[in-house]
Amino acid sequence: MDCIERDLLSVIPLFVWQKDCEGRYKYANPAFCAWVGRSVDDVLGRTDHEIWDEATANQLAADEERVALRGTSLQKQSMVNVEGRQVWVEYRLSPVINAKGEVVAIAGVGDDITERKELEGQLASALDTALEARHMASLGIMAAGITHELNQPLQAIKLSADSIVYWFEKKKTFDPKAIMKALGLISRNADRIQRIIQRVRNFVKSRQAIAQTNAVDLNQAIRDGLEMIEHQLMSHGIELVLKLDTDIPAISGDETQIEEVVINLVTNARQSLDLTEREDKKILIETYSTDQGICMVVADTGTGFSADALANMFRPFFTTKTEGLGLGLSIVHSIVTGFSGKIELLTPTDGFSTLLAVTLKPWEEPEESSNEFSA
Repeated sequence: MDCIERDLLSVIPLFVWQKDCEGRYKYANPAFCAWVGRSVDDVLGRTDHEIWDEATANQLAADEERVALRGTSLQKQSMVNVEGRQVWVEYRLSPVINAKGEVVAIAGVGDDITERKELEGQLASALDTALEARHMASLGIMAAGITHELNQPLQAIKLSADSIVYWFEKKKTFDPKAIMKALGLISRNADRIQRIIQRVRNFVKSRQAIAQTNAVDLNQAIRDGLEMIEHQLMSHGIELVLKLDTDIPAISGDETQIEEVVINLVTNARQSLDLTEREDKKILIETYSTDQGICMVVADTGTGFSADALANMFRPFFTTKTEGLGLGLSIVHSIVTGFSGKIELLTPTDGFSTLLAVTLKPWEEPEESSNEFSA
């Protein structure tokens, strides 16, 4: 290392060091020495075990051994103990190779990213809180639809029970067939109420629970999600068109979170349609298979996306609407990409102004795990 290089490395704020193949420090710039709280003389010639705590020293030794054996660089982030405090450092280790292709030293460069990690944690916490608020807001949006869906089976139960009472009061006798029919209707509608309530419970809990990836019937998830908000679409004068391919295979995902994708996409379309004066307010949901996976398209005849909205459509808190927090599409993007899928805006056709396509992976049975492993 010549004088110019040393002068340059002495003024940059990054930590720079170099070790020989025995793990002894042969160079350390002032930033590194200041960071570990030692003088240059107290660093040079020493090993990691003489500078760091045992856990950090072992970790660095393992990283350097990997770089030396493979002859390739390694970049990672890790928490280390510096002067009794836990700090985050991002570093890159690279082999120094001579003309014979031999690794003769390990060079490192790093930076203290503790403040950045703390800010990332605060942002993640704030975003998580906002997503939870948006999640519960979605539940509020569904309230009218839930009331409508519960009222229907409750009314059917009441009519069935009243018919039994009426028959007995008028005839003073029981007709077993009529009673069994009425009881069957009561049982089926009670089951329907139970399913609706369970679906609401799952929706509320889905932010607290870790979703388990399993086989999901996409068409059924669409129907179940729509059951929560379909009444709202009707009350807003929106025509819902379903073109669901019955031959598509199951997808890899979580049923409750896929329902949340449907609810958010349809709600986003409904809000767009509320801003237009056109009479033919329509939302299309279509499913089909492609070479890339199983596709669900949600199209609407609303206002479409402006250039600004296109550039920021999946960014949290961005919205062009008067209602909402601007998290609907961000939630969708997070869920879909979490299941290794993708969401994209396609060129609309057939009179639609917006066409969002979600592509998800088909379900594959996981391979049986084995306790054996190779050395």
